[in-house]
Amino acid sequence: MPPRGKRPQFTQQDIDQQLQQINLLDSSSPSENLEQLAPIIKSVHESGRQEAFLRTLSGLIESKEAEIERICGDNYQDFVSSVSTLLTVRSYTANLRGRISEMDSSVSEVGNGLVKKKKALQQAKKTAGHLDEAIDTLQACLRVLDLVNRVGDMVKNGRYYTALRSLDDIQSLPPSQLSQTPFFTHLLSSLPSLRAQIKTAVTESTKSWLLDIRESSGLVGSLALEAVEQRSRRWRGRRDKEGVGRSKGVGSAVEGAVNERIDFDPLNNDQITVDFKPLYQCILIHTAMGQLEEMQTTYQEDRKTQAALILAQRLSSSSQLTKTLPDLLNELLGFFIIEANVIRTTASSSFRSQKDVEELFGSVIPRVCEAVERGIRDERDQDILQGCRALVGNWAQALEGYGYDTTQIHTLLFKLFERYVTIIQDKYKQAFEDIVMQDDLQPMMIDNEEEVARVLGICWLETEELQELSRQKLPIAMPFSRFFPLCCVDFQTYIDKFYAFLEGGMDNRRDVDDLLRKTLEVFLEHSICRKSAERLSRLNQPSQVAQVIVNIERLFSGTRELEKQLASMRARSGGSSLRLNPAPLQGLLNQAFDRLRNLIRSKLDDFFDLAEYNWIPNQPEKNPSMFLYELVNWLFTVIDSLGASEELRERLYDDAMDYIGNYFMGFLVGPNVKALNDLAIANLLVDVDFLEGEFGKRGRPGMELRFSLFRTLSSIILQNAVQTYVQPASRRPPQGPYATVQPKMLYELLNKLARGGAQSRVAAERERAERRRREAVQVSQLVGQS
Repeated sequence: MPPRGKRPQFTQQDIDQQLQQINLLDSSSPSENLEQLAPIIKSVHESGRQEAFLRTLSGLIESKEAEIERICGDNYQDFVSSVSTLLTVRSYTANLRGRISEMDSSVSEVGNGLVKKKKALQQAKKTAGHLDEAIDTLQACLRVLDLVNRVGDMVKNGRYYTALRSLDDIQSLPPSQLSQTPFFTHLLSSLPSLRAQIKTAVTESTKSWLLDIRESSGLVGSLALEAVEQRSRRWRGRRDKEGVGRSKGVGSAVEGAVNERIDFDPLNNDQITVDFKPLYQCILIHTAMGQLEEMQTTYQEDRKTQAALILAQRLSSSSQLTKTLPDLLNELLGFFIIEANVIRTTASSSFRSQKDVEELFGSVIPRVCEAVERGIRDERDQDILQGCRALVGNWAQALEGYGYDTTQIHTLLFKLFERYVTIIQDKYKQAFEDIVMQDDLQPMMIDNEEEVARVLGICWLETEELQELSRQKLPIAMPFSRFFPLCCVDFQTYIDKFYAFLEGGMDNRRDVDDLLRKTLEVFLEHSICRKSAERLSRLNQPSQVAQVIVNIERLFSGTRELEKQLASMRARSGGSSLRLNPAPLQGLLNQAFDRLRNLIRSKLDDFFDLAEYNWIPNQPEKNPSMFLYELVNWLFTVIDSLGASEELRERLYDDAMDYIGNYFMGFLVGPNVKALNDLAIANLLVDVDFLEGEFGKRGRPGMELRFSLFRTLSSIILQNAVQTYVQPASRRPPQGPYATVQPKMLYELLNKLARGGAQSRVAAERERAERRRREAVQVSQLVGQS
């Protein structure tokens, strides 16, 4: 327990204060504030003054009651008066209450009637409101139904986008009483069906449009090809007039800068107008419906089907391809022109991608190229091939104008070109062979100036020779036969046809240059050189062989002029130079020279075969052999009469002198003469002197060189210089006098002399023969050493 202390004392004032704290005496308080009583009681309890507090509280209560009585005693009279007045008021109130009851009954009767009328009025107003609401709803329904009905009319009239927007407007109507009705709910549920009807209608419109452009593609392509052809004709005329390179074709930078450009729209002109509105409407509708991808797929498949149908219809018969090719190319060109326009005009919506069109193009073109290749595989008509090339070339140029890759088409053009070249190559091969085999091998005679100008104009001659021939007086004997101008004409004609087929489309390509070079070399090697070689083997007249040499020499130099001409042409066209292989012509020249040389040698053999030499004479001859007169006269007559160059005649004379010199050496050391004596050698020297003199007098010196070995070998015998010969110093080059004589030669000659002396009946000759035999033995030792 807490320690006891001095208990607190509560005065009257303390108790009043504590009572006031709990608001027991506060008459304005709406409730008793007993919450403050607990701490007071606790305080009294803790102090142990409960009884004192109660006594004090009781005293307070008594004093308050006395105060109340005093207050009531002081106002009693007023209170009584007030009561009397209150009773009076009460009687009046009772009367008033009776009257009010009567009036209430009367008013109740009247009010009941009014209430009934008010209820009736309210019901009427409610009914009228319902009617107004029903009318408004019906009017709204009528408006919506009218809008739906107009949607149908819009679809029938092709106003698909407006119809679709109207459906969207219906769906997006603001909330209203109509939106709560089953009618509106049913209407909303029918909107997808209406949208599907719009989609079906616009799709059918597009299908119909696709059918229309399928039928009009041929005309579009035909007009586009015609425009390209007109442009090509204008450019060819201007190109030929201004001397522009042949390869500068339509579409080249030069043509674009120089040629006047006339724009032509094959889709919109006097003959046809392709309306793309149905396609654009379909794109717009599918875009608004969020189904553009579906339409893209459908459109792609439809166009693939149409392309396949075109190919199937036009490529059904490869044998008739040349007839159906124009229609095929026209339809495909129109097809892809339309595709290019679709790409260009729908770029903002990305409806048609370049990749899809390129894939479709890439699937169609190989089939076309393959079909054309099959169609021309066995074609032999040049005109058909040229027409096909012109058509395909214009087709490629038209497609290039719309940005399509025409690499495969250009490959096809080159194959067409190869086929064309094969045909004309066969034709010209035969032509060149006929020229070779039918040539008269006589110098071409011209007796009028017009013919001279024409021949000199077509022949590939060097400037100096051309000027020299043009200055000669009529009649003119050309150095060449008709072979040369005819070859020049055919070569030039072939080259013109070669490039005419190209018409600037491909002749800047290296494979074209190679093809031209190969074909020209085929003509030179197979048609001219081989046939000329065959004919050479059958020619026995030196003049004819010489004419062949002259012709081939002119052709050889002419090919160099041709190369210059082609180089100039290729330079203007931006191509490379072209070099022909000279080996076949050079080989033919060598073969012709060998043939001519052999003919002359054969005739020389005939002359020597007629010679009647006495190899063991008894006396020397003072005059040369008679056959040598004929030989020299014939040789100079034949060679000088050849219409050949001085260089060729010089070569023939040199060869003849070499051959004659070797023939005389053969008498001394060859196997044909078995035995001879010194007089025979002396007689041969007489012939040698004659030949040297004759060749010298006729302006052909050099025979001395051919007989120098013959004279040296003869001098050893006639001067009895064998012992000198066996001395090494006499054979040591270059100072040794017998350095050119080989021991074997002297050995053979000594043996022949020994056999010749042995046949003689003269003793001196037999002794000399014995000496030759001994000398031969000495020389044989030198042969072994060498």
